[in-house]
Amino acid sequence: MEAAVRILRDGESEVVLFINTRTARNFIKFVNQYLVETAPSGNDGAYRVVTEEPMSPLQALEPGEEFVRELEYRRLEFMGHTIARARSAGSGVVTTPAIQYGRHNGAAVFQAGGFERRQVPAVGDMYRLIDRSQVSKDFNRNFLEGRVMFIKGETATVWSYVSEHDGIKGTYTKIPLSALMKIEDYMKASRR
Repeated sequence: MEAAVRILRDGESEVVLFINTRTARNFIKFVNQYLVETAPSGNDGAYRVVTEEPMSPLQALEPGEEFVRELEYRRLEFMGHTIARARSAGSGVVTTPAIQYGRHNGAAVFQAGGFERRQVPAVGDMYRLIDRSQVSKDFNRNFLEGRVMFIKGETATVWSYVSEHDGIKGTYTKIPLSALMKIEDYMKASRR
């Protein structure tokens, strides 16, 4: 059964008609993965998802709207490469992901895979928080990125990017390692 997803493309709201619910969910997962793992700017040319679950095509369109029936490969390729680069954590080895897209029976098809596993940060590594469900609701947003200072069991004591950038000493918090992803150490040059 066809499914629809409302997206933002260059700030404009559109509705993509997918060939089935599974394909629509794959696209939503891919876009959310891009947003969480790469910490993009708002004007990077990537897709954004407005609806978190696929909708019935009958409910999706506003008066006067038409379905988008095919995704743009340039945007998908950019997003996939950016995820792969983030997962490489600055190692220089970036695996090209497999992105399949197209149009079948008047609806969009999409599949992405072949990404390397996320790297778990070690002591001294830069990290990005990728699973906010593992931290409290009042979690300090300054700790979305930072540096791992200590690890005890499955918990990392981290120093926030803001603390490191501003030279503030002693601003730490604890986050489960499973909620973190190792990222490229973009602060290395400023510590020299």
